[in-house]
Amino acid sequence: MKRITALLAIFTFTFCIFSPLPASPQENPPNWQVYFSPKGGCTDAIIRELNKAKSTILVQAYSFTSAPIAKAILNAHKRGVKVEVILDKSQRTDQYSSATFFYNSGIPVKIDSQHAQETYNVLWVVDGDTLKVLYQGKKESVRLIGIDTPETRVNPRAKKESQRTGQDLNTILAMGKESTKFVKTLVNQGDHIGIEFDVQKRDKYGRLLGYVYLPNGQMLNEEIVKAGYANLLTIPPNVKYQDRFLKAYREAREGRRGLWK
Repeated sequence: MKRITALLAIFTFTFCIFSPLPASPQENPPNWQVYFSPKGGCTDAIIRELNKAKSTILVQAYSFTSAPIAKAILNAHKRGVKVEVILDKSQRTDQYSSATFFYNSGIPVKIDSQHAQETYNVLWVVDGDTLKVLYQGKKESVRLIGIDTPETRVNPRAKKESQRTGQDLNTILAMGKESTKFVKTLVNQGDHIGIEFDVQKRDKYGRLLGYVYLPNGQMLNEEIVKAGYANLLTIPPNVKYQDRFLKAYREAREGRRGLWK
C-alpha cells in the first residue's frame, strides 16, 4: 500500500495537525494527532511521518522556519518521494526564504495569494510584455496576458503597427524601449516571481502565457497598464482579468501617464 503524507504546518501558531491520507476511499478514516505548545512534540512527530513517507508529501504552510523539517522534506525528495509545497505569499518578500530553499532543491513550490501560483526565477526582461524565466529546468519566454507594448526592434509587427497608427518606426521603437525600461524598474534578473496561468497555457509560438506576480504581490501585467506603458490585447479564452485591465487602461489614458503624456 502506498503511503501519502499530508502536512498542515502552521509554525507561527501554537499547534500543528497532521495525518496520513488513506490511499483509497474504502480504507478507514485516518487518525488525527494534535500537538499543543508549550509541551511541544510537533516537530519530532512531523519528521517521523516525513521519514516514513514512500509515495507523496504535500506541504502547506503559512510561515516555514523549521530547518529540521525542511531537511526531512529534502531527504524524502532525494529518495524519490514526490514532494509539492504551497507557501504563503509572504515567503516571496524575503531575499532568501523557504520558497527559495525548496525551489533551489528542485522541489515544486506554489505561492498561495489569491491563487496558487507557481514560482520561477527571472533570467532577463525581453521587452515590455515578455520575460525570460527558468521553467522546469529550461529557459522559457513568458508573454504577459492581456497587454501589448510597442516593439523594440524593426520587424513585421513594428511595420504593421506603424501603418495602423501612422507613427514612424523610430517613434514606435522609442516607445517600446521606454516601456521596457519601466518594466525593468519592477522586475529584473534573479527576481523570484509567481506565474498564474489561464485557460490556454501557451500561444502559437510556444511561449508561456501568464499573469506575473511581483514579490510585493502586485500583478506585473496590471501595473504596466496602470502606469501607461501598454495597450490592451484581449485574446480569448485568456480573459480572466480583462475588466481589471480595462479599468487600469482608462485610468492611465485619463491621467496621461507613461506613453500617454
